[in-house]
Amino acid sequence: MSSKDHVSLHHTYGSNVTADSAWEQPHSIFMSPVFSRLNNPGAPVVGFLQSIVAWDRLVTDLLPKGVEGIYAVLSNTCGQSYTYVVRGQVVRHVL
Repeated sequence: MSSKDHVSLHHTYGSNVTADSAWEQPHSIFMSPVFSRLNNPGAPVVGFLQSIVAWDRLVTDLLPKGVEGIYAVLSNTCGQSYTYVVRGQVVRHVL
């Protein structure tokens, strides 16, 4: 994915990231094996499902209309934290 496409995806959901900051935003990668037989973890693995989640997307459009806004602070076990201002359908990253 190009930097332009990456920023475009964040902007689609109301985030204010820039080309310089998009790659610094928190993202999670989820992976799960696909087995050849349903409900049989002993069956051979035939593929993987993968998804990348941008955390600013999860707090976008979080609040109902009329709510003034909140600060959402996301932190991890590596000592990193990210603060977002959430107002209705718009999220802004606070540096």
